[in-house]
Amino acid sequence: MAGKSRAVRRTPVRPPSPVPSRPERASAPLGVPLVDETEQNRRHLESALLLGARVLVGGIFLIAGVAKVGSPGAFAEAIRAFHILPGDLVMPFARIVPWLELLVAAYLLAGFLTRVGALGSCLLLGSFVYALADSLATGNTNHACGCFGSGAGATPILAFLAGGDTVTWWDVIRDLILIALSLLVLVRGAGALSLDGWLARRRDLAEEA
Repeated sequence: MAGKSRAVRRTPVRPPSPVPSRPERASAPLGVPLVDETEQNRRHLESALLLGARVLVGGIFLIAGVAKVGSPGAFAEAIRAFHILPGDLVMPFARIVPWLELLVAAYLLAGFLTRVGALGSCLLLGSFVYALADSLATGNTNHACGCFGSGAGATPILAFLAGGDTVTWWDVIRDLILIALSLLVLVRGAGALSLDGWLARRRDLAEEA
């Protein structure tokens, strides 16, 4: 009708629904880069493997060194059985090697100067493998390897590691496995669970300060 304004029906305008925000990733402290979770897991696994390698090789050297230090004469007789060293060098070798084994064990178990310890382990084990391989090649196997001194049969584990009263391929395989573990530590270092790792973290913090 004329003169009367038509009522306009207004549709209420709905406010836009809020878009759900993605949860923000936790930010690292200033100066510390974010590390991917996969990378963290890889580092933890590597640290555990390096720790296991150090403890295994270092523990074996510790047991062997302690047994030989207490009875250098018995170790000297085991060395003579290989017929490799001149007679004048047998006793000095029998007195020095156990202390070198204990030094290697200390470095590896503590994770201090770990690469030095791993290098020493490779050199010692390499000399042992040479002597064992020579015995197998020449048929001079009717004697024990002497790797654990006079206490080789003290426990079933030591008896298993020592390999018995004759030189066998097990002696070579055992030392090659230990060399492989030592090379792993030599190449990758001690890992986070070590004195070397702790000192490295302290150096990084001092450089950032």
